[in-house]
This record gives sequence, C-alpha cells and structure tokens, in this order.
Amino acid sequence: MKRVGSILRGIVLCFLVAVITMNGILLIKRLVYKEELPSLFGHSIVTVLSGSMEPAFSPGDMLVIRKQQEYGVGEVVTYAEQGSFITHRIIEAEGDSYLTQGDANNGPDSSRIHKEDVYGAVWLVIPAAGNVVLFLKSPFGLFVMIALFLVLTEMSFWWEKRKAKE
Repeated sequence: MKRVGSILRGIVLCFLVAVITMNGILLIKRLVYKEELPSLFGHSIVTVLSGSMEPAFSPGDMLVIRKQQEYGVGEVVTYAEQGSFITHRIIEAEGDSYLTQGDANNGPDSSRIHKEDVYGAVWLVIPAAGNVVLFLKSPFGLFVMIALFLVLTEMSFWWEKRKAKE
C-alpha cells in the first residue's frame, strides 16, 4: 500500500512539474516573442468559449490544433479575427482564402479568411478539459498548482524521514 502511495505521489508530482514547465514556456513565448497563440512542437491549445460548433464540441472543451501546409473543405480550423480566436469549419476554399461557418450557425461567417491567418486545424478534442485549463491559467489556479507542488514535495520529504525512523 505504501508503494502505491509513493507511485501516485510521483505521478502527480511529475504531472505538476510538466504543467508548470509547459505554462512557463508558453508564457515566455507569449510575452517575450509576442506570439498571439503560442505553440509547442507545432501544436497549440485553445478553449471553446461559445456554442457555435455544437455538437462537434461545446463550451469548455479543449482543442489541440496543429499547423498544416494546406487546409481543405470540411476541416475545422482556428483563426484570428479582431483580436479573438475563432474555430469554425471550412465550407469553401478558393485559392489561399477560405469561407467558414460554425456548425450551429445559420449562415457562413461574414468575411473570408486567408491561409496566413489560420493557426491550425483541430487535431484533438478533449471534452471539458478547457474548463480546467482556464482555471489553471487564473491567478488562483496558479496559486493552487504551486501550493500543491510544494505540499507534495514536503510530503515526500516527511514520508522519507518517517520511513527512516522506523
């Protein structure tokens, strides 16, 4: 039983270190390199905030998007428009421009988007994980992650001291 607890602590600790490291890298890319949507290894993460693509994905879902050379009709892409990121399906492609539409919307978007404005196509959908990401990005979420990291680290030292006494 003690071994299982030790393994679980190690897994949680590794996960927290990975999340904190990834957030640090993304923060540096955003602040230092001025990337609007930072990416790691060609992949970026966005969180769905509206219901315009239901039932494909819902508000609170996390999307992993990946940059591609070409995009085609039927692909769901994320692009920037007026300071926001929009994720809609391509319904028409003409040269290097695309007409998009949200699955739940009655008509196409008002303007065409250009290939260079596309950040990537949806590669993976993780239901409801976006809510967790939004929490972890908040000041309170960051505090909770750091506190949990410190508590787990201290617990492992405490556990080792206790084990040495026995």
